[in-house]
Amino acid sequence: QMDVDVAGVDKNIGVVHEELGRYEDALDAFNSARAVYASHNMDVAVVGVDNSSGVAYYFLGRYEEALSKYQSARAVYVAHDMEVDAAKVDQNIGNVYDGLGRYKDALDEFQSARAVYASHGMDIDVAKSDQNIGVVYDELSRYMDAFVAGRSARAAYVAHDMEVDAAKVDQNIGVVYSNLGRYEEALQAYES
Repeated sequence: QMDVDVAGVDKNIGVVHEELGRYEDALDAFNSARAVYASHNMDVAVVGVDNSSGVAYYFLGRYEEALSKYQSARAVYVAHDMEVDAAKVDQNIGNVYDGLGRYKDALDEFQSARAVYASHGMDIDVAKSDQNIGVVYDELSRYMDAFVAGRSARAAYVAHDMEVDAAKVDQNIGVVYSNLGRYEEALQAYES
């Protein structure tokens, strides 16, 4: 049992390294934790670490490794009827697809996650999904859809007094206006 406790500490250390942008150190800590969890057949703990490792791989630009970790995590979460955890992985997979320029795949993942969050009344997570969906719609040149998704995210953030997140959406909306050649409106969005 002591080694499982140490594995939990290793995972936490990995998360801190990740937050500090020390992704290789994070992966070392995650791999240490994963090995212990695997030796105890703790499959949900293993994929929790895999999901965290996927984040590190994503930020290192190692997208295929991130996808592999995320997909294995998602499969276990689905097998254990852990719908919300699977949706969080879908969100991560969407980020990877977005990074790879696979915008339609990213959109599918973000919309899948959003549907789960909405069914559980998770307003903030719905807003985060809407924000990502808006960005992808912009990348797909579906500008009106980008506005709808962005405005939905912004309204939720404002309702929850999340001004910084609302400002990030304003920046995204500004990009959409710029892409449409509506520069005065872009400036208004950037300055709001």
